[in-house]
Amino acid sequence: MKKINKLFLLSLIAICIIFRISINASAESNGTCGDNLTWELDNYGTLTISGSGMMNDWTRSSNVPWDNWPYASKVRKIVINSGVTSIGDYAFYDCDNLMSITIPEGITSIGANSFFSCEALEEIIIPQSVTHIGASAFANCSRITSIELPSKLSSVGNSILSGCTALKNVTISKGITNIGNYTFNGCSGLESINIPEGVTNIGGYTFSDCTNLKSVTIPNGVKNIPMQIFKNCSSLTNITIPNSVTTIGEQAFSGCGLTSINIPEGVVTIGKYAFYGCSNLTNIKIPKSITAIGLYAFSGCTSAASLTLADGITNINDYAFSGFTGLTKINFPSSLRSIGDSCFSGCKGLTTVTIPETLENIGWYAFENCTNLKTVHYNAIDCSYEGDGQVSSAVFSGCTSLDTVNIGKLVTQMSSGIFSGCESITTVNYNASNMCVDSGIFTDCVSITEINIADGITQIPDFVFYDCSGLINISIPKGVQSIGDYAFGSCTSMKNIVIPEGVKTIGDYAFGACLTLESIEIPKSITNIGIGAFYKCDLLKSIYYNGDEDDWGKISVGDKNTALTSATFNYTFNPSITAKMSKDGKTFVISPVNTEKGSLVILALYKNRRLVKIYYTTFQDVDIEFNNISDSYDESKIMIWGSFSTLKPLCETNTEPLLME
Repeated sequence: MKKINKLFLLSLIAICIIFRISINASAESNGTCGDNLTWELDNYGTLTISGSGMMNDWTRSSNVPWDNWPYASKVRKIVINSGVTSIGDYAFYDCDNLMSITIPEGITSIGANSFFSCEALEEIIIPQSVTHIGASAFANCSRITSIELPSKLSSVGNSILSGCTALKNVTISKGITNIGNYTFNGCSGLESINIPEGVTNIGGYTFSDCTNLKSVTIPNGVKNIPMQIFKNCSSLTNITIPNSVTTIGEQAFSGCGLTSINIPEGVVTIGKYAFYGCSNLTNIKIPKSITAIGLYAFSGCTSAASLTLADGITNINDYAFSGFTGLTKINFPSSLRSIGDSCFSGCKGLTTVTIPETLENIGWYAFENCTNLKTVHYNAIDCSYEGDGQVSSAVFSGCTSLDTVNIGKLVTQMSSGIFSGCESITTVNYNASNMCVDSGIFTDCVSITEINIADGITQIPDFVFYDCSGLINISIPKGVQSIGDYAFGSCTSMKNIVIPEGVKTIGDYAFGACLTLESIEIPKSITNIGIGAFYKCDLLKSIYYNGDEDDWGKISVGDKNTALTSATFNYTFNPSITAKMSKDGKTFVISPVNTEKGSLVILALYKNRRLVKIYYTTFQDVDIEFNNISDSYDESKIMIWGSFSTLKPLCETNTEPLLME
């Protein structure tokens, strides 16, 4: 009995083994995938598509029959038999164990996302019969190393090879005219590619993040270099842009390793961020066909030492050349009309900037933190800012080495804080004959000690030198007729002011808060002194008025001028000199006329037009005598000065003194 049971058990095991072998040898699953197509997946992972005609299309959310559990991960090989004419959308999406596929001649269409993320697939041969490849067809197939796009494929769909990180060799056949967006995006293994003649359109982002791309050929006929096409191609050091190109798009070369770029004549616009962060770029030449340069277009090109802007460009947008730390010189063309906000901020190599007469708009902080900038020639005739109708504030803010500012003759307007905080400015040469200012243009410029106002100026505008706290003296030239509101307000170091004959009006708060002001000469031509013109000038002691008390009474003096009206007045202060000299030239007797007590009387001796010696004393209402002069001289000059701190003598004579009898 035991032998029978044992025999039965062995027989049962044998039957099970035979049955299992039978199961393994048969197809595991099958079904239809088109009107006349069937599929069959065997136990070895081979998926076979048979029949004739087109395969069904699916979506990501619909059920591809062989993609259902447990079949999806079992597909390792695909055989598509002759007769099949298309591969459907999402057909083999995410078959992550698929290693090989045979696509026969006769297939004309490969659907969108059909092989998306087949990460084990190493090779795919596309037959010459294919005329259409859908978007993302082979995207994220991270082991594919080479591919040929056939000639009947007139247009390459978007993202078809995006994320194929192992891809090194690509052949684009002649006949293709259009390459879609993102086609080779993220193909970090791609080193070179030749785009054949006949291609006229290349989509955006096509080669973005191809970090090992070193060589690419763009054919003549392409008109647009689209947005982000080569973004972050950090190994791309050189590229030839064909003459057919008219537009360079946004971020087209952003983050590239370019060392030089030749932008051909014919390009009209450069988009925003086009060359942003190309830190190895050394020389940039903008052709005359360019009319506009986009926002941040060349920002962060830290190695650029040369920038050429051809005549023809009219507009440079915000931050376009910011951070050009190697740039030492720039010449603006006469065609330029607008410089955007922070356009050249941080260009630490610049030493001189000349703003052209033709500029119409300059933006906020346009040259901010150009820390080696020493000289500014500002010549813009009628420059405004879109935000407030004036030149924007803080244009040169933070230019800590700026020493000299030259304001051109034809300048008509400047605005608040244009040189704000430029603490190193010592000299301002002011030549503008008809300028308007809406607030202090030199606010917190504490080192200005010299302001040269050109001859021929008839008015000193409102606020022009407001808050020049380091200014001690100012020479106002003859010809000036008016001094504007707040013109010298808060010049807290100024001690003496001489206002020349011809000035008729002194504006409101023109010298307000000049806290150390001690004396002022006011001409008889003055008819109006504005409100607070000398407000808080509490140290003002002496007023020298070139007229009598009746003349002073005719002047309109505004309120808040207590410091002025409380000072000591000296009327008709027109000193003159008579002098006599002994025959031996060793004694001088000098008689000052209409001279205030305490004034300096100076005798200067010259020989061969060179100063030999100076004698001086203070006037005490008696004749002054200089004796025992032993110096050899051939010319003398006698002068009366209010003090040594004044800028010029009150009177002087070049005539030889009368000889004593």
